[in-house]
Amino acid sequence: MSELINRMIAGRLEEAAGLLQGDGADPVYVRAYALAASSVRHWPISMAVMYRHRGVEGLEEVPGVGPSIARVIRELLTRHRLPPLARLHEKPNAPASNTGPAPPAVEELLDVDREYRRKAAAGELQCIAPLRFNAARDAWLPVLRTRRGPRRYTALFSNTERAHRFGRTHDWVVLYSRDETGEHQYTVITGGHGALRGHRVVAGREHECLAVTRRAA
Repeated sequence: MSELINRMIAGRLEEAAGLLQGDGADPVYVRAYALAASSVRHWPISMAVMYRHRGVEGLEEVPGVGPSIARVIRELLTRHRLPPLARLHEKPNAPASNTGPAPPAVEELLDVDREYRRKAAAGELQCIAPLRFNAARDAWLPVLRTRRGPRRYTALFSNTERAHRFGRTHDWVVLYSRDETGEHQYTVITGGHGALRGHRVVAGREHECLAVTRRAA
């Protein structure tokens, strides 16, 4: 049922993107709705469940879903319809810019990764049943929500096809970060070679992680 609800909402968000494109909206707005649709379609928790327990703020935890799109999803859940086109033209997300908080340091990302893995191993986190690669619908995937300064984080093990193929579903950790510049995604893995072998590494920021490892040595 949750998969059907998320697919329905994703389809309506894609419809909204098409309406905006046909109405000559800013391409950034069109792209924002398309990206939100993709996130909702693959999100492992039902949008209805998230809204019921945490309201619009809960919906905003989905990467790519800002305040305006969250309100659109609320309307889809409660009134089963898209809002008027004029409402869709509202700014869908805070745009990324060079102002505001700097990107998180790798030390912060690795600290969130440590908190997640420690609490997951101790059984302290709520587990959800991901929709993909989970025919038995087992609730095996722990989810952490935490803060570091101005940033809100959601952390969970990777449930991608690649993670399953390489047997890394309990090693690769995906971090979703939200601040006033928007949403950002990071993946933390265990290094497999060189000086970072056996160390936790933020993918794409290996040089910074190497410097952290050397300072700690």
